[in-house]
Amino acid sequence: MRGIRLTDRTRTLLTGGALALVAILPFVVVLQNGFLGFDDGSVILEQPFLREPGGILQCLWPFPLREEPLLLRDVTYWLSFQLHGEWAPGFALVDLLLHGLCAIGVWALGRRVLSRWPRLTPRGVEAAALAGALLFAVHPIHVESVAWLSARKDVLSGVFYLAGVCAWLDYLGATDSVAKRRYYLWTGVFYLGALGSKSGTVSFPLVLVAADLMIGPPRSLKERVLAALPFVILTAVYVKGYTGLLSSFDAARGTSVLERHPEPVWKTLPLTNAAVLEQYLWRMILPLDQRVFSSQTYRTELSPAVIRALVVCTLTLLGSLWLGWRERPLGFLLAWIPLALAPFMNVVATGILYAERYVYLSSVGACLFLGVGLTLLASRLASRWGARRGLALGVLLAALAIPASLRASFLARAFRDDQTLWTLVLEQEPENYIALGNLAGWYGRDLDPPPEEGPYPADFATRVASVPDAAQAERLYLRLLALRPTTRNARRYGR
Repeated sequence: MRGIRLTDRTRTLLTGGALALVAILPFVVVLQNGFLGFDDGSVILEQPFLREPGGILQCLWPFPLREEPLLLRDVTYWLSFQLHGEWAPGFALVDLLLHGLCAIGVWALGRRVLSRWPRLTPRGVEAAALAGALLFAVHPIHVESVAWLSARKDVLSGVFYLAGVCAWLDYLGATDSVAKRRYYLWTGVFYLGALGSKSGTVSFPLVLVAADLMIGPPRSLKERVLAALPFVILTAVYVKGYTGLLSSFDAARGTSVLERHPEPVWKTLPLTNAAVLEQYLWRMILPLDQRVFSSQTYRTELSPAVIRALVVCTLTLLGSLWLGWRERPLGFLLAWIPLALAPFMNVVATGILYAERYVYLSSVGACLFLGVGLTLLASRLASRWGARRGLALGVLLAALAIPASLRASFLARAFRDDQTLWTLVLEQEPENYIALGNLAGWYGRDLDPPPEEGPYPADFATRVASVPDAAQAERLYLRLLALRPTTRNARRYGR
């Protein structure tokens, strides 16, 4: 009896479907979760136009002003409301499917990049790309992006970002002029989709330039500049318009999300970013040491921890440059990490120095690089022990992917409600100011906060005493006040 022979197209579709399923399974517990008080209200539930049948027109237009004018992301929220209303599992299902598509995108990207590395056979390219995509699919550093409904912009923009880079690599590899124009136009279309989903995708032109220089065909500097210029101009126009909308929104409400870096900025910013980048690198490489909503503080002086971070970042940079010179495709994967992360390196002081969701895209380079390493290691072990390479790679992948997926599932389950999530965060990091404020707000949810200025209401003390969990909320607010002595925190309970 003859075996069933699959065409390349069928094999690709089956592999992609299986990869998407693997990406969804660790996070499927989010279908039991609900909306959180942290941003889910302001981004989703409190936007009336998302519920209206004609609200799609406002989704596609940034006026009236709103906090995050991400047009394409808002269209997906509008579609969710039209299909199933305020049903949290429906929103979560969309995020799961988008994460599955991103895992397929990582696989497609890996195949294109690694096929340009002559040290890998065609089978080795397929194995390394699939291994990297599997690591990306189950990596617990992606829990915030997948499990938090307000973070749909991460997974949605990831689909367009990865598709755009794949189209760019096809453009670089095409020899037919018609195909080159088609791939080039698709790159622009996908970039527009990414910008409409998340502002942090402005790193896209940096990745395109790196790909052209490191793994693209030989061509003149003029050709490279002219090819990248439209994307650079589009990015500049987008940044100018987006920041203008945010400034107008802040002016209209009288407050701003922006802060000031501690002085001297020339010293504080490099030291802080070194510590932040080191943390990102460790969390990407060691998936079991993973948390959610971790926080970082400004580093203003040299300390043993900062010195270690500077050494790690310097060695990583030197290693990337050396590898980029010797083995261009691997150097590109390492360069992808800081390039995709560049918009989140605290050039603009938003007050959030570190967030796991910021590395959803930059982790692509790390996972594919690890996939290459595992494939080469499996090949060496198979040669030494006389085993099959596929079996050796499967054992190595299982040793990493199974614990990582279990960790991801555990963390994703915490997004069930505010109390569960912020209690877990405080257990991992007792001085996390984000968790203190949100958990205190959850305990004091039945109390209307006092005005930020002027006298307190006459019955304020009585109202505080009537809240069942007021004592618990007050203890948390006092801990928050010790960490961040702002006027707003001080007035919560008459302090």
